[in-house]
Amino acid sequence: MSRILVCLVVVAFTNIASADTLDDGSADAPIDLVGHVSAGFEMLGGQYTSVAFRAHALFGGRSKRSHLMPSLAFGGTVSDGELVLDNHVTAPAWSIGPEVMTDIQFGSGVMLYTSAAAVKTTVAYREMGPSGGWGERGALGINLARAEKRAAYSDNGNGHENDDFVMAVFVLLPQQLEFTLEHDPGATRAGFSVSYGL
Repeated sequence: MSRILVCLVVVAFTNIASADTLDDGSADAPIDLVGHVSAGFEMLGGQYTSVAFRAHALFGGRSKRSHLMPSLAFGGTVSDGELVLDNHVTAPAWSIGPEVMTDIQFGSGVMLYTSAAAVKTTVAYREMGPSGGWGERGALGINLARAEKRAAYSDNGNGHENDDFVMAVFVLLPQQLEFTLEHDPGATRAGFSVSYGL
C-alpha cells in the first residue's frame, strides 16, 4: 500500500507542477532549455506480463530554427511494479537506467517523440521467473501537455485569469501516451503507458 501511495503522490506532484512550468522559452534564443518529466502507469505483455509505475526525467535543448522545433534530451527512467508469472503468481520487479529522447513539436503544442534507454531490471524472487539484468527499452509516444494548456486557456476566454479551470484540466486528463518495446535477459515485452507530465 505504501508503494502505491508514493506512486500516486509522484504522479500528482508531476501533474500539478507541469501546469505552471509549461512555456515556450525566450523568444530571442535560438535554442531553449527543455525538461521532460512524466510519471504514470505502464503495462507490458509477452512471455511475462508486467504492470508498473514508471517515471522519466530528462533535460536538454530545443532548436527554434525549424517550425517543428526538434529537441534532444538526456536523463533517466525508473519503474516499480510486478511481473505476472505462470498461474497468476506475481513477483516484485523494478528497473532503472539512462535514457535519451528526441521529439518534434507542432504549432498546436502536440509533441511526437521517440526514446531509447538501457535499463537494469531486478526481480525480487529470481527462482520464480526471469532473473532480470541489463536490457534495452525503446518507445514511441505523443505528449499533449502544451496542447491541453493552450486549449484550456483558449476556451475560458480570459487569458490566465481562470487558473482553477486550467488546473482541473491538468489534474484530470493524462498528457502522454507511449508505446513501448522492452527486452531484458528474461523476456521481450511490448505494451503501453499512460502518464502525466510534460
